[in-house]
Amino acid sequence: MTDFRTAADSAAEQQPTTVFVVALQPPADAQGKKPEDIVPCAYFDSSWAPLPPNQLVTDKGSDSITFLQQTHLSADVATRLQGQGLSPDLDVTLFAAVAKTLKGSADLPCTFVAIGPAGAASINVPVARHTRRGVVLVFRRPAGGEVERLIATTDPEIRNGSST
Repeated sequence: MTDFRTAADSAAEQQPTTVFVVALQPPADAQGKKPEDIVPCAYFDSSWAPLPPNQLVTDKGSDSITFLQQTHLSADVATRLQGQGLSPDLDVTLFAAVAKTLKGSADLPCTFVAIGPAGAASINVPVARHTRRGVVLVFRRPAGGEVERLIATTDPEIRNGSST
């Protein structure tokens, strides 16, 4: 006989950890020119608390992180970013990602394609227990229409929170 409650509890434990991603306008250099080959990003947890890019950790019981691009920001998040001199880049959308296991060993996929509409695309990246992965998110410009350019992020680092 199948215990549906145990099966449901087990499935609930394996939900991915959501990390909101906000693509940002790159800062201008000393000559006022903005680089076109990198997309800086701000990362937030599910309650919109800021996350350092090298400390993205799954919730306990989760074996993946879903990077979910956000372009429609609440007033308080937009104000926080503005206070730091940052503004969202609304002309890019999440397109793909590559991941490399940095610590530990696991037979995990390395390439991922975003799903969802422009400006709200998502990518789910697995991270096994006792591993750490470097992830490069790739954005396309412009967000709609014919692709003119693919642009990468500096690589955030993810790890499995069930390991700690």
